[in-house]
Amino acid sequence: TVKERVREGMWHGLLWAETGGLQVLTAHWSPGDWAFRVKEAKNTVAKIEEAKKSGQPVIVMGDFNNMSPLDASLLAKSRFLDENKQVRKWSADNTGQPSYQAISILMNSGMIDTWAAKTPVDAFNKFQGANWPRIDYIWTTPDLAKRLKKADMHTSIDDMERSDHPPVSAIFRWEGK
Repeated sequence: TVKERVREGMWHGLLWAETGGLQVLTAHWSPGDWAFRVKEAKNTVAKIEEAKKSGQPVIVMGDFNNMSPLDASLLAKSRFLDENKQVRKWSADNTGQPSYQAISILMNSGMIDTWAAKTPVDAFNKFQGANWPRIDYIWTTPDLAKRLKKADMHTSIDDMERSDHPPVSAIFRWEGK
C-alpha cells in the first residue's frame, strides 16, 4: 500500500509504501547539488522517523547520488575523483572537496548501511574496478539489519551496462507471509 509520494523538498522524489510487515521507502536524490542533497537527507530522515512509528522494520533504498564517508579513504587511494572531473564536480561541496554530509545524516539517524555491514573494511576495494563509486544504498533499521544475510554491489560488465554506477542488493531472512 502506497502511504505517500513526496516531491516537495526532493529533486526526483521519495515513495513510501507498506508491504509484508515492512515500511519501504525509496528515494532518488539530486545528481548535482550537494546542498540540496543535504536537505533531501533531512527530509528522508523525517520520513524514516514517521515510518518507525509503525513499529515495523524500515528499509530505505535508492540512488542517493552521494558517496559515503566510509569510502573516503578508498576514494583517496584510488584517485578516482582526480581522474573524473565530472564526478568530482557533482560530488564536491562549496570547498571543492567531496561532500559526505548527506550520507552522514542517514548514518547518524541510526539506519544501517547494509553493504557496509556485510563488507569488511579491508574489502572495500571491491568497487575499484567499477566505473563509479558507490552512490546506491540500502539502509535498514537495526531490527531488520539483524536479519541481513547478504549484501552486494554488482560491478560485472553485465551489471554496469544497466546503470551508470554499481547497483546494490540485499537478502534478508524473513519469516511469515
